[in-house]
Amino acid sequence: MASQTPASAHGTTVWHGRDNGSAWTGHDGISVQDRECDGHRVRVQAKINTIGGVVRDNLYDPDGCGPDHGARSWHPQRVLQIRVCEVGVGCSSWLNVL
Repeated sequence: MASQTPASAHGTTVWHGRDNGSAWTGHDGISVQDRECDGHRVRVQAKINTIGGVVRDNLYDPDGCGPDHGARSWHPQRVLQIRVCEVGVGCSSWLNVL
């Protein structure tokens, strides 16, 4: 079951089980963390507003459920929407980043 945390001064986070994807406070970067040691890779998908139009990005957690997480800056572009996906299981709904 997916849940969402609304945009705030602390950024925007979307959940799929215990796994999460986030847009940073300035809405110019994304991160992802796999918090379930179940062998399913986790990624955050993002829609980013660039000078050339809206593009999609997929960012995977590099070490599975280890202590590291994936992070990428899109500065100065703006993240518009995010969702988190667990490969072979499913994805959360898209969440608007306000």
